[in-house]
Amino acid sequence: MLKKLTAINLALLLMVMGYLLFQQVSTPEIAYVRTAEIVAQYKGMQEAQMEFDRKVATLQQQSDTLYSLALNLSNRLKQNSKRLTASEVKTLEMELARRNQEWQQFRQSMQAQMEAEEMKLLGGAIMQINSFVANYGKDKGFEIILGTTEDGNLMYANEGIDITQEVILALNKTHQL
Repeated sequence: MLKKLTAINLALLLMVMGYLLFQQVSTPEIAYVRTAEIVAQYKGMQEAQMEFDRKVATLQQQSDTLYSLALNLSNRLKQNSKRLTASEVKTLEMELARRNQEWQQFRQSMQAQMEAEEMKLLGGAIMQINSFVANYGKDKGFEIILGTTEDGNLMYANEGIDITQEVILALNKTHQL
């Protein structure tokens, strides 16, 4: 009887150990990163944002110049309309309409340029981050790396599987190379 109990206990122990070993082997490595934090702290994104801001400032300065030319012409027309001949007023009004149209067209073009530049610079940095995280996950043996957003796509996760800071450090280290 004692041998039967020992054999049963041994069998149960082996089954429990086998189950635990299987769980350990079959449990996928899962981690998450705080996406907004990576984007904000990635040096490549910061550089892309500064470059984008410089280009926007240049375009805005050009737009402001065109607007000022149209505004000055409008003010000149208002101030001098009583002293000008009908022909001169008509010429200035046509010039004002042309300047306003030029300014509006530039603003539309500027908007398109800014959107394209944003996609190129900022989108390129986002692609670098995504590619890096994918390779990082493969190199470190992760099955899944989830990215959190402020919209709540990950409502809770143990902080022990948060690898945000180690990803930021590794990402910025590769950016310096």
